[in-house]
Amino acid sequence: MAEAVPEARHLVRSALHTWNLGEAVDDAALAVSELASNAVRHGAGRRMEIRVTRVGVARVRVAVTDRSRALPVVQEPGDEDPAGRGLFLIEALSDAWGTELLTWGKTVWSEHCVRPLNHDPEWRCP
Repeated sequence: MAEAVPEARHLVRSALHTWNLGEAVDDAALAVSELASNAVRHGAGRRMEIRVTRVGVARVRVAVTDRSRALPVVQEPGDEDPAGRGLFLIEALSDAWGTELLTWGKTVWSEHCVRPLNHDPEWRCP
C-alpha cells in the first residue's frame, strides 16, 4: 500500500493543475503525502480512499479515509525522533484540518486557501 502515497500526490497535483489552482499545489501535495503515509502506517487494513475537492472558490480540501477509528494526535517530535512529524506538518501547512469519525473508520482532511489571481492585498481566505 506504500505505492498509494506517490499516487495520492499525483492525484492532487493533477486536480489542482486541471483547475488552474497552481498556487496551492505544493502545500496540498505535501499534506496528502503526510495523510496517506499516516493511513498506510496506522490505518487498519489495506484500503484507503483519497479525495481532492474544491470548497467554494477559495479553498481546496484533500482527504484520506482509512479503516482505523483511532483519532490522530498532533505530536511535536524531538530532533532525534525518526517519525511523528506528519500532523505537525499538516497543522503548519493547512488553513484548516480535522477528522471525521465514521462507523467503520475515519477521514482526515486538510484545507488550503487559494488566492484569486487579482486579489486585493487585504484579501483573507474565507
